[in-house]
Amino acid sequence: MASATGIQLTVSARDVVDLYGYQFTLNFDPALLRAVAGTEGTFLQSTGATTFFDAGSIDNLAGSISFVLGGLIGPVAGVDGSGELATFSFDVQHSGLASFSFSDLGFLDSNLADIAIEARALTAEVSAVPEPGSLFLAATGLFALLGGRAIKPRAR
Repeated sequence: MASATGIQLTVSARDVVDLYGYQFTLNFDPALLRAVAGTEGTFLQSTGATTFFDAGSIDNLAGSISFVLGGLIGPVAGVDGSGELATFSFDVQHSGLASFSFSDLGFLDSNLADIAIEARALTAEVSAVPEPGSLFLAATGLFALLGGRAIKPRAR
């Protein structure tokens, strides 16, 4: 059996207005991937305000990272613009077409009002054998819309 290679999937906000906090579950294909860790992105931190982040609970049997949470602390304005919310590391166990999706979405503005999100699925070819160009995930279709604004994952 080939040794596992790693990939990263970054969830980013794009053209968002007043993002104060978020929650989501990231679903993935457990037959192909094994989630390793999640880290906070720099988008909410860019304000200089104090943030909190929980990388969620990894369940590699079910193929989910449940209740990823991030937000600002205190009476501050939400963040406008674009940037990274979180990055997730995966080991590729088997080559194939991996799928990713979001569930349990919740995004809030600084008034703690809901920001509407629509999620779309992503599939990408992953390889358990290290090859040039296959050590990263080519994210092409997963993003969530915030009205006319978007949250989208970006691969590295």
